[in-house]
Amino acid sequence: MQRWLAKVAPWLGTVGLCACKLQAASVLEGLFDDPVIARGSNVLVKSSQLESAFIAYKANLAGRGEVIPEDERLARERLLLDRLILTQLLKSRATPEDRKRAEEMATDLLARTVRELGSEAALARRLKVLGLTGEQYTNQVMDQALAQAVVDREVRSKIEISPAAVEDFYQTGTDVVVRSLQAELERLAQDPKTSLDRLVEVKKQIDTIKQLNLSRFQQPERVRVSHIMLATRDRQTELPLSEEQKRAKRAQIEKLRVAALAGEDFQKLILEYSEDRNVQANKGEYLLTRDAPFVQEFKAAAFALPPGQISEVITTEFGYHILKVSERIPARKIPLEEAAAEIRALLLEQELQKRLPAYFRTLKQEAGVEILQAKYRIEPPAESNPLKD
Repeated sequence: MQRWLAKVAPWLGTVGLCACKLQAASVLEGLFDDPVIARGSNVLVKSSQLESAFIAYKANLAGRGEVIPEDERLARERLLLDRLILTQLLKSRATPEDRKRAEEMATDLLARTVRELGSEAALARRLKVLGLTGEQYTNQVMDQALAQAVVDREVRSKIEISPAAVEDFYQTGTDVVVRSLQAELERLAQDPKTSLDRLVEVKKQIDTIKQLNLSRFQQPERVRVSHIMLATRDRQTELPLSEEQKRAKRAQIEKLRVAALAGEDFQKLILEYSEDRNVQANKGEYLLTRDAPFVQEFKAAAFALPPGQISEVITTEFGYHILKVSERIPARKIPLEEAAAEIRALLLEQELQKRLPAYFRTLKQEAGVEILQAKYRIEPPAESNPLKD
């Protein structure tokens, strides 16, 4: 549930905006003819709604430095229209329990969005760029959470992942995508028109996915290391300190190393003296792998240091460090019992995505959805759905 909300957040800044930009739509409707472009049972989409969706979508992409080529506009509009239709259909199927769950999900997402952006003021600035009020954004989040609640009840809840499927994934890397490709490979192999290159291509896809899946359970060697850092750059400007200031920092770190070697509490020294920006959050401790995004000098020292010992002074581009390794964790394969829950969740999500296109087609057929403008009648890609970013 939370994974979906995290995934849908970027989309809420694009496609979903149309559902809430009613003020913009009403202005357009008042000034110009606003024809209906899609209709059906519980579905009514007007031209102004699609235009608002496209404007918001384009603004969101522009914020990421992306531009929609003019020759792609129609294809994007078709996709937006399809999502508008599906969102309306899903909302119309919501039960009181769906609405209750959606309210909880939306409240959680709104709170987490504020935390991630740093403040409500930061969120307000983001919404202003997108042309949204706080009320419109809140309504939009609720709409999407409601759509997800309906899908969870009508589709996700009916999916069962067997223990055998979980174990097969763990042992061979076989997932829902691999099974689909294997079925395609069998079909292609029986068709005399299939080229050898095509068979090799599909087989390579299968092998690549399986190897990627199996790599999930290979945990590399790790070390748990704490450090004291004295910065050699100004904390405000990030400019290098003078040579005299650096010498003073070097002398100070040497004294701290002597204190640590003499038995003074290393954690206490970290909290009192370390200038690592993350020290309050992590108490100076890191869990490293050899390919972790740390400077090489730091990683090399950490992996060379026996547990419990104090390192020599290490110099990096950030400053002077002394390290202490508390634990060295050997490489291992994660046991099935530890990985089972994650595997089950992954397989469930894959199976859900596999079933959604047929589910969405059924909703539109049952609602008798009509696309009234010919240019929008080409069916969007099968993977299109309003629950994906």
